[in-house]
Amino acid sequence: MIINLHDAIVYDDVNAAFSSEFPGLRLVFFSEPLPPGAASSLANQLQPDANLPDTVKEKPGLLQLDASMTTAEAEQLFRESAGLFVQVCRKNGNDWIVTSSSDNDTLEEQNRMGLLSTEEWMDESEAEDDRVL
Repeated sequence: MIINLHDAIVYDDVNAAFSSEFPGLRLVFFSEPLPPGAASSLANQLQPDANLPDTVKEKPGLLQLDASMTTAEAEQLFRESAGLFVQVCRKNGNDWIVTSSSDNDTLEEQNRMGLLSTEEWMDESEAEDDRVL
């Protein structure tokens, strides 16, 4: 998949393009880089509706992501090619979790786990709704 950063105005535009290819994943953006394998800090998290910095617009603008890339490789690509500090998060039932402990898994594997956990969570929720109390 290719993300055209020149079409993006706010961080959520980048996330929307990413999530259209990987619906079980999302990106969270930070003002400072995270050490490899480190969990994110809410203190440095950027708001999804914040404008992308002009420095992003000065870069080539096209990011090519492949489902076979590891999460760590994708995060590194954002950092090195666009100067964006991202953390990939995976759907886990009704929540989102950071993938720092599984950064060696591919985007495809992470996405599959996210989608499966959502299906399992939905199945459990429906089963709870069907119970007679």
